[in-house]
Amino acid sequence: MKDISITYSIYGNFDLNRLLTSLKSVLCQNKSDIKVIISEENLESQLEGIDKNFPVVYLYSKPIMDAKGDPLYNPGKIRNRAVMRADCEFIYLNDGDIVFQNQEYLNELVREIHEEEALIWPPCRRLIESDVARFIKLVEDNGIIEALHHLKYPNEYVANLDGSQHDLKAVTHNNGRVYTTELSTFQRYLSDKTMKGKEPTFWHDVVHIGGIFARRDLVLSVGGYTESYITWGYEDVDLQWKLREMYSTRIIPPLNFYEVLHLDHPKNYFSQEYNKRNKKLFERRQSEGLEKAIENDLKKLK
Repeated sequence: MKDISITYSIYGNFDLNRLLTSLKSVLCQNKSDIKVIISEENLESQLEGIDKNFPVVYLYSKPIMDAKGDPLYNPGKIRNRAVMRADCEFIYLNDGDIVFQNQEYLNELVREIHEEEALIWPPCRRLIESDVARFIKLVEDNGIIEALHHLKYPNEYVANLDGSQHDLKAVTHNNGRVYTTELSTFQRYLSDKTMKGKEPTFWHDVVHIGGIFARRDLVLSVGGYTESYITWGYEDVDLQWKLREMYSTRIIPPLNFYEVLHLDHPKNYFSQEYNKRNKKLFERRQSEGLEKAIENDLKKLK
């Protein structure tokens, strides 16, 4: 049995180069007992044969279609397919745009975690979008470890490759989470009413919200991810809510050796319509209670 399974969910117009860069950082971890599982949902496979080039388990499925003939991606179901293939004590639920900067990252998490808890929200530094392609080329040419040595840190939130000043606006939301955006974007936000409701496309968390590390049995006992959300959003915070209420969750300490790197990208997959739908659904699940939510999710988890 492997010690840790790392899962990825891939769907829609994802960037294969970001995924491969993330994968290379995982495979450089100083821990040999790792099983990587990639679950893709698309009309046609974009990753066929990846398991021949990398030591990964690759799962592929097709999405259902809506009345207009457009794909309706189900992130919870995509993620659950990977979770169900995990054969491990621990599971790390990752995203395809996250790079592990510290080769001892997983070893540190194993030492940090307590019984019956999940570790969530690792501190996350953004690699600015304009430098991502250059960074990926550095990884291809020199390897992930050498490429990471080229990063510069102009402030506490972002990374770039030339060390130039990067002006940000940081705010603390009433939910307690800190968000950042480019100062020029924030100034435009104050005057452009069309940007209201599109905040997730330009505000960035300073932690990786989707990052979860836990014992696999805990994740399965709460029904894994719910399969009720469509396209994007809320499936990760929903799982964290269930884990917190059933067991406990603890934010990964905001220390340098726990910091992961986010490869910034456009968020053109964002849908105001589905974001509102998913938000209302999450609030309803909370109001109906943990027991009913877990019961419903366990029925769908196979």
